[in-house]
Amino acid sequence: MMYESDPSNTKHLGRIAVAAVRLGALGPRLARLAEGLDHQAKEQAARAQSIAQNMAALTAHLDEATQELLRSSNDVEAALTTVARIAQHMRILAINASVEASRAGEHGRGFAVVVEEVQRLADKTGATTQQIEQRVHDMRASIARVASMTGATEGKQASLKPVEMSTSTVAAANEQVHGVAALASRQLATADELSLMGADVKAVTEGLLLAVGTFRFAAHARAEGEIVELIGQLSDTDLERVRVERIMERWIERHHHFELVYLTDHAGRQIVDNIACADRRARHEAGYKRDWSDRPWYRDAIAHSRICITDIYRSTATGDFCFTIAAALRHAGGELRGVLGADVNFQQLLAR
Repeated sequence: MMYESDPSNTKHLGRIAVAAVRLGALGPRLARLAEGLDHQAKEQAARAQSIAQNMAALTAHLDEATQELLRSSNDVEAALTTVARIAQHMRILAINASVEASRAGEHGRGFAVVVEEVQRLADKTGATTQQIEQRVHDMRASIARVASMTGATEGKQASLKPVEMSTSTVAAANEQVHGVAALASRQLATADELSLMGADVKAVTEGLLLAVGTFRFAAHARAEGEIVELIGQLSDTDLERVRVERIMERWIERHHHFELVYLTDHAGRQIVDNIACADRRARHEAGYKRDWSDRPWYRDAIAHSRICITDIYRSTATGDFCFTIAAALRHAGGELRGVLGADVNFQQLLAR
């Protein structure tokens, strides 16, 4: 369809269209950013969860070992208490035996030697017991520090409890890991918001472009002139497939804002491949023998003698905004030879 517009307004509408195209580019960028944040947040959350599980298992093992050490140290302390009591009794017995040996005079000298050995053994046992007690005491202090790190207390089951973040403990590290998981959750929420924002930008841009897309700008006239150039080249050929495709290849490489160019016969069946442009190089895409006879652009082209331009639409192939130009090729007598069609990337055309 063709709509006439006030020339004084066309220039302003063209500026709106350019601004809308630039705004539309933000939608996919926001979507890609949201996708990246979502991926990172999910990976971070998974790592944090794995670390938290490992930390919990480590804490449980430390608590279990701590409780076992506490029980063992209690058993050692009980044994040392018994040994110390025996040593004390040995001292008392040695003192009493020494007194009796001195009373026995000459007959008690041999016994006195044994008593002296018993006394030394008692003293040595007592000293050794004190050393062991000191080491056990130091060991219990170390166990207590481990217990405070894991949150375990003597005689109770292992447990986790919150601690100050500045405290260098296993529980503190666990708290930090949970903090990372919470941050990942917030990132996921941010990614969702960005995704919604991108969808809103896309919807607003599409509505704006579709609203102004019924008008024709200088860019449309430029694209129309380029199609006229191609029609002139095709008018001098018999529309043989290979020859037509070569002409289209050379043409689209000079006009790379066209996404596709194609040609049908008089019945609307395509007689060439779709000739596309990627990185300013022509390439072939499937399309040969496709029937376009029911498409509006084909029907408009055969119904009019002028070049027909569709309204703006979003391309299913690229997601960009496009419009289609169609023109009927006729013999000198007016008989229909075929219809030339070309899809124009509106965004790239405006960017020129």
